[in-house]
Amino acid sequence: MFDFHMHSTASDGTLSPAALAEECFSLGVTHAALTDHDTILGQREFLGRAAELGISVTSGVELNAEHPHELHILGYGFDIDNKKIVITSYYGKGYGDSGKYICEELQKRNTGAKIVWLVKKD
Repeated sequence: MFDFHMHSTASDGTLSPAALAEECFSLGVTHAALTDHDTILGQREFLGRAAELGISVTSGVELNAEHPHELHILGYGFDIDNKKIVITSYYGKGYGDSGKYICEELQKRNTGAKIVWLVKKD
């Protein structure tokens, strides 16, 4: 059984990344990816515990975007140790501020990219 779209307490899930891997194992999931919203903070814990349990895993993330309406973009198979990947966690800061928070984190990393936060005024 495969599950390539799940969330942990690193975003809006109810189980920690390790507990989620254990739940996958108990349900017979053989291939899995953790796809928390806009963060990879739970990846190392999930990938490590799942591998210990014999589950075939890949890295994952669910990126939230708007243009012109809300989009959820799933990404898989990236190197979680790549320093160019921004590890963010906006939960507790308010969902509406997530884009601004992510832009601020990118600026701190001095990626060389021009970062602009645009707010639509009604």
